[in-house]
Amino acid sequence: MNHKTFFNFYVNIFLFGIILLCLVGISSTDVKAQSDDSSQISSAPQTVAPPTPILNPGGEKNPSCGYLNSRNSDPDFAHITSDAELKIDPPPPSGNSGPYNITGGGSVSIQDNDKKTFDFTSTKKITAVVVKGGNEGSNVYTYPPDGTNGDTRLRLPDLDNSISHLTFCYSLAPTSASAMLSGRIRDVNGKSISRTTVTLTKLSTGETLTTRTNLFGRYIFEDLATAQDYLITVNSRRYEFTPNSKVVNLNQDLTSTDFTAYPTGALIQSYP
Repeated sequence: MNHKTFFNFYVNIFLFGIILLCLVGISSTDVKAQSDDSSQISSAPQTVAPPTPILNPGGEKNPSCGYLNSRNSDPDFAHITSDAELKIDPPPPSGNSGPYNITGGGSVSIQDNDKKTFDFTSTKKITAVVVKGGNEGSNVYTYPPDGTNGDTRLRLPDLDNSISHLTFCYSLAPTSASAMLSGRIRDVNGKSISRTTVTLTKLSTGETLTTRTNLFGRYIFEDLATAQDYLITVNSRRYEFTPNSKVVNLNQDLTSTDFTAYPTGALIQSYP
């Protein structure tokens, strides 16, 4: 092989390699673009529809929650174990309305969309909603056994008519509620006192919880049962407190149950 032939051979090999690399790059770019497009499609928001309504259960066009409770052999209503209901009659005006108070605590608020559908939110778990209107009767929407705190786009059976009334079913069983209790411990000069022991006693049961203040003198107890009396007691080897305990009735979050610390031995007994 002469020098010219040898040179042409390697030039051809070099050009072939460049073409091959270009083809591979284009292919990988297409694959990546397809992958990115697929990701965008899969992340598109989805609209969740309300449960399928039950039209006139048992042939009853105007069912009450008591009627639904009586149909405990029907699996659609087996979770309804109470006659308790909130009936809104006449229906709410256009736009936002409420809150409508529920016996035993809680409330329902309503958003009328177009005189044909409505949304609702509730602070108490709702087990079923009855939407009555027109000659067609009622649509009954049922929810899981633990209920729901709201839904959207509920409607009456016949959209040529208007809603005559709404009925919300719920359980009379008390809904557990919780709250937090927190505070801060500082000395007379406003300096934060860390690592102070704080004990919380539930007076109805004698159950106790203990924590310590952090670097900023703060303490916190969370997930406490409401409508209860609690005794808060603070202790420290380095400090004394006046008073060193407080009783609070917890109905909502309390965030400023504070104590003032005095160096041990420096506290005047007659200090108010």
